[in-house]
Amino acid sequence: MSEEDGEKLTIQIGHVGPTTYQLYETGAPRDYDGFGTLELYVRCGTIEAPTRMIAIKEEHRAWQISRNASGLYGTKPLRGAEYARYATNRLLTRLMVTGGDE
Repeated sequence: MSEEDGEKLTIQIGHVGPTTYQLYETGAPRDYDGFGTLELYVRCGTIEAPTRMIAIKEEHRAWQISRNASGLYGTKPLRGAEYARYATNRLLTRLMVTGGDE
């Protein structure tokens, strides 16, 4: 895992096969999300700039990080304890613990 990689999470939605995503935190608005990016959680930062936890498909990672940077929004990889502060969201906690398999 490089320093640019977020924690990996495998999610299966409906009948689509399991897909591997990487977890990141960004201040970019939802309008910046491209194909292969899921918003998992919004944490209040300020009214103007909430912090969002997003999951990016591995093959779209470079594009999404560049897209966020084009608006001067940072995208920080989330690993281990770094995403534990999002654990108050029960669905998200279940996804992180089980890998979405329930």
